[in-house]
Amino acid sequence: MEFFIKFTITIVFVVVFYYQTQFLKTMWSSQIDPIKTFQIFFRKLEPSPVFVTRDPMKIYQSGNIVGSIGVEPTMQENILIFPELYETANFNSELFFEYKRYKLKVSKIERKIGTLVNMNGSKNRVLRGVYCSIIKDDHG
Repeated sequence: MEFFIKFTITIVFVVVFYYQTQFLKTMWSSQIDPIKTFQIFFRKLEPSPVFVTRDPMKIYQSGNIVGSIGVEPTMQENILIFPELYETANFNSELFFEYKRYKLKVSKIERKIGTLVNMNGSKNRVLRGVYCSIIKDDHG
């Protein structure tokens, strides 16, 4: 009986340790959205994730998704150039926006397209050649 109790305690410890390790690994490898995370803490009790992570292929203004990235941007000096942004109906180019851990301000948009239809489907409110000044870089 003693062996069974020790064995059960060991198994419980190993399982708890494994899931805590997975939790920490996810927490440290994901970009956490602090505003949405604290909003979850202050809502009524309901099942929801503890941390809200951001999609690395989206751009955000005031914590809301305002666009998607077609291709990873390139860096030239202190300028980030997005070859294509789409689904930007709620994007305000006059305001700052966030991409990954950058805070950016649009300096130039080469071309605006209402709807782009190609073999991969359609994309609404497409912006091509978006040049952005880096206001803040929180990459560690």
